[in-house]
Amino acid sequence: MAKITATQKLIVEDFADQKDWIGKLFGPLNDFIINVLRSVNGGIEFSSNILGLEKEFDFSFVSDAVSLPLKVTWTLLQRPKAYYLVAAYENDPTVNNSFAPITLAANYIINAKNEIEMNGIVKLTSSGISGLTTGKRYKIIMRATP
Repeated sequence: MAKITATQKLIVEDFADQKDWIGKLFGPLNDFIINVLRSVNGGIEFSSNILGLEKEFDFSFVSDAVSLPLKVTWTLLQRPKAYYLVAAYENDPTVNNSFAPITLAANYIINAKNEIEMNGIVKLTSSGISGLTTGKRYKIIMRATP
């Protein structure tokens, strides 16, 4: 998507025959145009501008049966239609205290309690697919939108 360029402000002088009422319209309209341009040119934030839910999970993996599913309550009226695993990080607490980015894929469902469940999480690497590693700590950021 190309960047939207700023436009010339609307000014009353350009509409001299309508100046009695048009000045009242231009103030809010110019502010709106500026805010929209600012937003679409790098200012859009998921939590402020996009309807949905974002949740960060931080957990030490024991096993699928113990650590999964990861759950978060869906509070919007419309059912979620899209689920995104936005970021994932893995840490080996015996080696260091920093997290390394990893690629994960997961299965999502919405249960009868209106909770999004993330399970069936697998790690994707250049050498194949594996499950999560016992004893490692994971940080996962998930988003869902209606």
